[in-house]
Amino acid sequence: MDKEVDKEKEKLEKIISRLKEKERPVAPAPAGKVAELKARLEGQSKELPLDFSKVSSETFTAKGLALVGRVYSSLQGVILRIAEFLSSIPVTKNMKVDLAAAGIDLSVEAYLVAVSSIALLSSLLIMLLLITLGVAIADISLAALAPLIGLFVFIGLSLLALLYPSMRATNRAFKIDRELPFALRHLATQLKSGVSFHRALQSIAEADYGLLSMEIKKVLRDIDGGMNTEEAFMKLAYSTRSKGLKKTIMQMNRALRTGGNLSDIMSGIASDVSFETRMLIRDFTEKLNIINVVFIMVAVVAPVTITILSAIIQLPIFAGKIPMSIVYISFLLVFAAMGLILFIIRRIEPA
Repeated sequence: MDKEVDKEKEKLEKIISRLKEKERPVAPAPAGKVAELKARLEGQSKELPLDFSKVSSETFTAKGLALVGRVYSSLQGVILRIAEFLSSIPVTKNMKVDLAAAGIDLSVEAYLVAVSSIALLSSLLIMLLLITLGVAIADISLAALAPLIGLFVFIGLSLLALLYPSMRATNRAFKIDRELPFALRHLATQLKSGVSFHRALQSIAEADYGLLSMEIKKVLRDIDGGMNTEEAFMKLAYSTRSKGLKKTIMQMNRALRTGGNLSDIMSGIASDVSFETRMLIRDFTEKLNIINVVFIMVAVVAPVTITILSAIIQLPIFAGKIPMSIVYISFLLVFAAMGLILFIIRRIEPA
């Protein structure tokens, strides 16, 4: 009986020690690690040259990209040359940061190889389809244009895939900035009521703050795994594009080191972020007024003008005839311009 009581006491003591460990005051992180993370965050760290030799087909199979792995193993030489060429394009300079901020769990080398594989496979399939179609309908010109169209498909897909991490990272930052003021006020309220910092973070992680809650869960997972609090937050700052969240982390780490009042700091940052968001919305509405005029010109005036001019030119008095292909191309350009305007609106839309 005494042995069972002793065992229960030991279990209870272990639970208490773990809780105390979580509730302990935050100690500063090792200076070297924090300095390294700060350098990476500010873009001052030296990036090592890309090493494509460490990429294998198993890399993609483990990530659920078995098709990419099979294509890479079949055309490894060609794909590696394409990936090395893509790595020289300036847009890939900050790809490591963009991939981390986009939540894409691939190295730069693996991502470039995946892009090369998908773009090459897609262009080859398009070429094969067009050649087959050209032969089937006895259209030699279509079959002759197949390689050129395949090249355009390859270039377009490659550029789009290279820009995708940056676009995704920006979109994630917008979503985080949208929830940040509410989460900071939630955190400040918890701290003012006497809840420990770790428990307050847990309440943020368990609340419905979307991507922000998911990022805080990662921070808590790192802390529970033995990482220092300051280091875990610096890691989060490195892997996000949200300026508000970066500012919050810097202020938070400074307060944790110096013993400042966290609740007041969180409330102040929440007010600043809310004010900046209101200013962004005001600027967006001013830009939208101008864009609306341009959109109406493109979507309404341009098609009507093209229709009227094409009808007038067809009259016998002008003794000329405009090819219908030019009319079709004009309307396609109008639709492309409309899509571009909508894309620009989406890009400048504030959080």
